[in-house]
Amino acid sequence: MLFDLDGTLVDDKSNLREDTIFLIKTLKEKGVKFSIASGRIFYSFQNYVYDLEIDVPVIALDGAYIINPVNEELISSSFLNHKHVKRALKLAEKYFLNVALCGKEAIYCTKENETVKYFINKYGADYKLVSSYEPYFFATYEIILSSASGEQLQKALKKMVFPYTFGVYTSFYKSSSSEQNYIAEIRKMGVDKGKAFCKLCKYLGIKVNNTAVVGDWYNDISLFHTNAYKVAMTNAVPEIKALADMITQKDNNEFGINEFLQKLLEAKE
Repeated sequence: MLFDLDGTLVDDKSNLREDTIFLIKTLKEKGVKFSIASGRIFYSFQNYVYDLEIDVPVIALDGAYIINPVNEELISSSFLNHKHVKRALKLAEKYFLNVALCGKEAIYCTKENETVKYFINKYGADYKLVSSYEPYFFATYEIILSSASGEQLQKALKKMVFPYTFGVYTSFYKSSSSEQNYIAEIRKMGVDKGKAFCKLCKYLGIKVNNTAVVGDWYNDISLFHTNAYKVAMTNAVPEIKALADMITQKDNNEFGINEFLQKLLEAKE
């Protein structure tokens, strides 16, 4: 069983309830395997992995890497091409955009780009100020761009795709923490939670149609296009709900995830 984290497994204050922990640990004793797929870097949700005693690999940065929490071995890793990183930085300068680079252990930004951390939803991430982005050209999983001008941001994004360059995927959305700002994310082509989940199932020797996924946000849509049983939180976006096999009655702040966990436990008994 695979959970999204924010908006799904934890409430809006990033709290994980004790009865959720109890249900998951009880199901683990009955042979159910659990993992997490998050848009966060691993080290910003590591505490939940330990609290839940998850011992199978987890998915970080929306599928950019899969890591074993027991020994921190990388099962899969999809760095951006260094040429794409350099191009994005030049475009950020040209269009007056804030920019940050996501690595395995932290999100890196220079002093002049420090405000980017107020507009992105990488909860709990360690932001490190750096004097230069150059040391991270070959170790970047994701580029984050932000601007108060959605038009300027989209102009830059157009220069990051065909016919200007190949091999990257871009996403564009309004910041959930500041409605006056827009966010763009750039990753290696083919990186998403759904593909990473299929890789994880293959690694574990589990058929996807014998699994369940739970999510709420746009970055979970690729999970909902797999053959897994799909559970949408009632606070999920309409696109997620439309693909769901089940929709919880309660939202993440009421820990609606427990509804499905309880049903699964009843089926196991």
